[in-house]
Amino acid sequence: MAEDLQNYKLQLQQVEAGLLTDPKNEELLKLKEGLVEVIDLTKDLIRTQFEEQKKSYIEPASSSTISAYYDEIEAALLEAEKLVTTSQNWKVGDKCQAKWVEDGRYYDAIIDDISVNGDVSVIFDAYQNRAQTTINELREGTSRNEVFPSSK
Repeated sequence: MAEDLQNYKLQLQQVEAGLLTDPKNEELLKLKEGLVEVIDLTKDLIRTQFEEQKKSYIEPASSSTISAYYDEIEAALLEAEKLVTTSQNWKVGDKCQAKWVEDGRYYDAIIDDISVNGDVSVIFDAYQNRAQTTINELREGTSRNEVFPSSK
């Protein structure tokens, strides 16, 4: 269920990326509304299942088994909650942290381009290297302020 929730969240991010280029697109707006509703319903379903399992749970052989059982469920709920509540509205020019594929570590970068399907082009601050990643692999950088000043 948490995987489904993650997929819905990724789809929502892709729709939001599309809305950045066409904010009045009726189809994308309806799709966004539907995805938000599906995410909320999935989140509620996870909580309901968790509560039902707590009610119908038969005492196990040891207290360590109980602890492991609840830890696993709680971890799944926390992961699902994190996916729902960390919605980022990334845009070109935002500072972020992106993974450098050579060492798998995250470094400060600037978003150079975002495609409708969620692919992101970034430029790393340190050496101005470019890389491709996905929107769901970005992390919040030290500052979310735009790099490029807005024209007034």
